[in-house]
Amino acid sequence: DRPPVESRLTIMRVVLACLLLAAAVVADDDHHDDHDGRDRMTPEGVQMFAKRAASRADGVDFRITRLNEKLAKLKAEFETKMDRADAAKHKVMNLDDRLHDLESDGCGERMFQCGDLAHHCVSDLMVCDGSNDCKNGHDEEEDVCKLHASAGTVLDADVAHSTCLTDHHFDHMTITITGERRYSWFKSVALVHAKLYLHYNDNDSEVFEVDGQYFFATKRLNLQPTTEGRLGFTCQFYDHDSSRCHGAIVHEATLEHCAEVILVRKDH
Repeated sequence: DRPPVESRLTIMRVVLACLLLAAAVVADDDHHDDHDGRDRMTPEGVQMFAKRAASRADGVDFRITRLNEKLAKLKAEFETKMDRADAAKHKVMNLDDRLHDLESDGCGERMFQCGDLAHHCVSDLMVCDGSNDCKNGHDEEEDVCKLHASAGTVLDADVAHSTCLTDHHFDHMTITITGERRYSWFKSVALVHAKLYLHYNDNDSEVFEVDGQYFFATKRLNLQPTTEGRLGFTCQFYDHDSSRCHGAIVHEATLEHCAEVILVRKDH
């Protein structure tokens, strides 16, 4: 017997649903296969990608190298210009110091210029004594009261010409400050002890132990005469450049300058 019409229709609906479900599964598998094919790179593709990446890296490295070369060139040019600027600055300061030495500051001997518009002057014995004698306090300022010949200071110079000794001539000198002392009741002057090394042009040398004074008002170092030759020494530090001082060797008897030198600090 044939099944009723309703039963045949139900069977056909189930078969049709199964066919549709199977078609959907096949379509989804094809879709995933396409993606897998695109995502899966062949060895040739990997090699091509590596070549492109290497080429791009080489380009970036080349640009970095060029930038470093430009940076190094700019740095060298900057340092050269800074060196020239420093040299020019020192020349200007030296000229200013020389003009200051030639020009009168409006104060008499053993007096200190306060540096104000009214050109007030005070005794050099009042400088750095712990009390403001200048109205603007210039006589007690840190720069004025700095001891430029403190213990450990080494001053060095070549001597181009000297008439100090008749038997042989020294062509190099070194001063080493080995000690310093200031009295509370006389602060305007510092007492120093030093070693004076004289190097002669015949490769001989001598060392002298000498005492001296540093005057804050004038920034001047005086060393007492040596035992041989009775040679005294004075050195004037520059206002703008304390790394150097203008030195002179003096005969004790005549106060004649037998040699003049520019000493340079070696301790800084």
